[in-house]
Amino acid sequence: MYCGECGAKLEKNAVFCGECGAPVKKEKPTNHKPKENGEKEDHSNRQPRKPMSKKTKIIGIVVIVLVVLLFATYQILSNHFSVKTVAKEYVEALANNDFDQLYDYLKIDGDKTFVSKEIFEEIMDDSESKIKNFTIGEVTYDEGKLSAAVTVHYTEEGSSQEKTDVVYLSKEKDKKLLFFDQWTVDNNIDSLVVKDYKIIVPKDSKVVVNDIALEKKYLDTKASDEATDLYRIPQIFAATTTVETTLPNGMEIEEEVTPSKYYSSHTVEVSLSNLSDDAVNQLEEQVKTSLTTLYEGLIKKQNFDEIKASFEFEGGNIENIQEEYTEVLEDMNNASTALKQIEFTSVDIRSVELDEGVLVVNAKANYSYQVEYQDRLNEQTETHEDKDYSYIKLGYIYQDGSYHLTSIDGLVSYFSRY
Repeated sequence: MYCGECGAKLEKNAVFCGECGAPVKKEKPTNHKPKENGEKEDHSNRQPRKPMSKKTKIIGIVVIVLVVLLFATYQILSNHFSVKTVAKEYVEALANNDFDQLYDYLKIDGDKTFVSKEIFEEIMDDSESKIKNFTIGEVTYDEGKLSAAVTVHYTEEGSSQEKTDVVYLSKEKDKKLLFFDQWTVDNNIDSLVVKDYKIIVPKDSKVVVNDIALEKKYLDTKASDEATDLYRIPQIFAATTTVETTLPNGMEIEEEVTPSKYYSSHTVEVSLSNLSDDAVNQLEEQVKTSLTTLYEGLIKKQNFDEIKASFEFEGGNIENIQEEYTEVLEDMNNASTALKQIEFTSVDIRSVELDEGVLVVNAKANYSYQVEYQDRLNEQTETHEDKDYSYIKLGYIYQDGSYHLTSIDGLVSYFSRY
């Protein structure tokens, strides 16, 4: 045994160190004898456990609350993204005429110029839903649970009879928030939107579809020809559509068409049925003006060179007018009656067509006239007034905001004295 202070060897049972005099510290004997079978271990000398700190308790509570919240959130989101909920929200949008929400269900991609939300809302305004109340019924899935059918029971305004319909949904490949199935309503988009709708118009016409001008980017130059332009609209709603066409001759044509997969094109043709009243009235006045100018020259017995300035226009060919006028003037000069006055009281347009840029007009011209003739019995000059009509065919070219006569057939050279 050695001194704990100086390290010198100690005498047996020494109380003090013989070298440094330091008291000798004696170790307490340990009674650590092995336990016999059945003997309980004595824990009286063990240190008591420290109590849990306030911080630790708070952390534990927070963890428990978070777990509960996550579980509740999961349950809420699972219900929110469920097939029934999606179907319910869709039917609610129908019942409430929520066109903004309904448009989102269409999932339209690409050029939306003619399938915009604004156009959709205008279309839907004419077909508002009358659903008064509804309940969501049974849900059935296909074998792979890739699609679902949800039964909807509803009644309409003014009726208590229950009706039944089915909302069809499809499961998307992508998940919502990484964990939840994403269900979307099948709207049969092919029946709602027509792809690649074609509008064919006379060459160089301006076209407005549902108040939207067709830009040159929609013009298919390869499919167009010398007489027509073909426009391709990428997608358009299968609903009543207004097509307004302004022809190169300034005439306006307004039509209503309904695009569909069976009627995927529309050709604008010039006909009396699709001309506006203003266009018809303008044509009638133009025919009266043309005829009046020609007959003023015939009454004065002027040759065509004296009146041709009234018909000349840049690039225009008026040879046909000259031939017709000259022939009628010759017949009238050889007639026994002399035309003194003529008034075209009215013109009825019977048909119009566009032929290689020339607007061909068939018209019934009503007129009153006065002729002079020599009475053979008394050798006096007599006057006769009467009314008559004639069918005349005229061709016009529109230039610089005006119609220009380029051909005519059917001028009257004979006026009766009886």
